[in-house]
Amino acid sequence: MRLMWRVALSALLAGAVPVLLLAFSGCGGAVGFGSGGSGHQKWSYTTAGDVFSSPAIADDGTIYIGSQDKRLHAVNPDGSVKWVSLTLGSVDSSPAVADDGTIYVGSADGNLYALSPVDGSQVWAFATGGPVTSSPAIADDGTIYVGSADMKLYAIDTLGAKVWESPTTGAILSSPAIAADGTIYVGSDDGRLYAIDPADGSQKWSLITGFPVKSSPAVAADGTIYFGDDGGTVYALDSAGTPKWFFPPALTIGPVSSSPALDADGIVYVGSADGYLYAFADP
Repeated sequence: MRLMWRVALSALLAGAVPVLLLAFSGCGGAVGFGSGGSGHQKWSYTTAGDVFSSPAIADDGTIYIGSQDKRLHAVNPDGSVKWVSLTLGSVDSSPAVADDGTIYVGSADGNLYALSPVDGSQVWAFATGGPVTSSPAIADDGTIYVGSADMKLYAIDTLGAKVWESPTTGAILSSPAIAADGTIYVGSDDGRLYAIDPADGSQKWSLITGFPVKSSPAVAADGTIYFGDDGGTVYALDSAGTPKWFFPPALTIGPVSSSPALDADGIVYVGSADGYLYAFADP
């Protein structure tokens, strides 16, 4: 592992950083989008609660965003409301959009919802035993994987029926990631990263970190898994669960609960609660 650079996020905010699409959220539930290059705000859309959900954008340009007002909001590309779908709990889960347009999103009421893209009507709801802040992941065959605070990862088919459940010993706030071979990787508050067999939900292996894993894993084309833990460590594992490298907590100050992002050159970018964005390269 080679640390290429780190930069204080306050420094980024102080400069003019051109972006193609800027989405931001905060108190009052305002969500805004900016234009490419200039970064000027084109419009903002306000919900009735704070927004911690990340937006998902459908092929037709519709933006889906959850809010602590207990609703999933569908917003047209011009910022006008398309529809709003009510749940019984805060929607901090980020929605996922299937190939047929169906939107899947979790709620603090303990349900994973399948919603129609036409009007937001409920297609089905799958009940777990705890709040769902984990964002769902959709496999090529349409299976939906989602974690719950009830300490289980669920596999659900497109009709809303449970395929299997895989238990851990801590709440699952991390969102699952699916590798090319179908293996599901997910973190748990029990301090482990789990590799789960898609066939039956059995555990292939787990890695003990000793700290809650809220960071959602990122999987590279070569199968390397990248994630962070609340102890401040960033890990790179091979597909067998063997560490390739890790960035020790002595060099960071805060938890790493953000999800790593990978670029085309294999550079790994991840944020930390110490206020820095880090860039890593494999040796």
